[in-house]
Amino acid sequence: MTLKLWNNNFYLAKEQLYSLKKNGLNIFEQLNHIVILMSCLKLISAIIENNQLRHSYLALFVYLLPLLLSTGTHFLLAKKRFTACFILSFYCMPVSIILVGLYEQMTYLVLFEVAYGIVGFFILQKRSYIIISYTFTALTGLMIGIREILNTTTSPTYQIGLLILNFCIFFIPFYFILGYIRGIIELALKNKSLAESTEFQNKVVTILSHDIRVPLVAIKNMLTSYSKEKISKETILEYLPDIEENVRYLNDLFEDMLCWSKAQRTHQELEKEYLSLKDITEEVCHAYIGAASSKRITLHNQINDSRIIFANERSVKVILRNLISNAIKFTDMGGDIFIYSEKNDFFDTISVKDTGRGISEENLKKIRNGLEVSTKGTLDESGTGLGLYFCKDFAIKNGGALFVESEQGKGSTFSFTIPLKKKL
Repeated sequence: MTLKLWNNNFYLAKEQLYSLKKNGLNIFEQLNHIVILMSCLKLISAIIENNQLRHSYLALFVYLLPLLLSTGTHFLLAKKRFTACFILSFYCMPVSIILVGLYEQMTYLVLFEVAYGIVGFFILQKRSYIIISYTFTALTGLMIGIREILNTTTSPTYQIGLLILNFCIFFIPFYFILGYIRGIIELALKNKSLAESTEFQNKVVTILSHDIRVPLVAIKNMLTSYSKEKISKETILEYLPDIEENVRYLNDLFEDMLCWSKAQRTHQELEKEYLSLKDITEEVCHAYIGAASSKRITLHNQINDSRIIFANERSVKVILRNLISNAIKFTDMGGDIFIYSEKNDFFDTISVKDTGRGISEENLKKIRNGLEVSTKGTLDESGTGLGLYFCKDFAIKNGGALFVESEQGKGSTFSFTIPLKKKL
């Protein structure tokens, strides 16, 4: 049975739905593509219809300027140079449109400038940036309107006064309407963030109240008994592997939680780099040699030495550590665990396959519904049930997904994908 645990596309769509700035940037990018096309068409039509452009380099430059600014904005967006991008689009573009208005009665580019301003209202963070951007947008439309009146009316005073009145009636209330809409969206985002924070705190409390306290109490009682000479040194040595296992379990859990909680707090993309998958799997396997040896389980690292992935190192280690730990937990004495990878045109797929007891249909349904599943291992090893949660989250944050193939009594294979990236 093959089951895709979490739908990557749905997760990304959900994240974009609640990411105001990211959605705004996507809209802004598409709008800028339209402006590039319109600027190009405007330049071509002006050259064909206006003889002045053929003899005036200044006029030609004025019509060419919007195309240069919108094209420059496109490349700056691709390089994530947002500050320079916003300077070009929100501050320089209005000036270029006003200059185009000197050569013709109406330039439809002003409509896109208004759209720029509205999108910028939701993208920009500082209040001063928002006000300046909105003011530039409004004044661009006002000055284009005044230019038209001056070109078409012999007594423009009344018409200009009426235009300014209409400008005040429309643009000033519209600013507060946009501010109100932005406030509603920000409040919704804060409520969502608060709900996620509360959920995370509840998980932490649950872990602290049981899954961390139990092994700590066991270690404490053992050491207390030894210090009071209630048990001998030989007994302590006999239980030393259990103490070591508890300490390793606590250390791994804290490492996973710290790494995951940091990613949750910052809401930033993981920093990725080119990594040797062989070296990472060797390091993780080495950490579990003791746990595997205690059950006479053999770890087979079948990753090719030349396999390179583009991912966040720490998150990949968290995924591998949890998958290998689970494989050891649910594999009987004398079993085998295989770590291998496969590659296609789009993804690297890293798999951890065990010869354990597999997953029941009931637990597979729980996993399918996103529920945490915590069951005892073959030697009654305990767990938090959060391991797959961490794996799923980090797989998605690396641009991939998590899968499982399992048949009860015949073992399980957990796999996660990492998108390929061509070296420059």
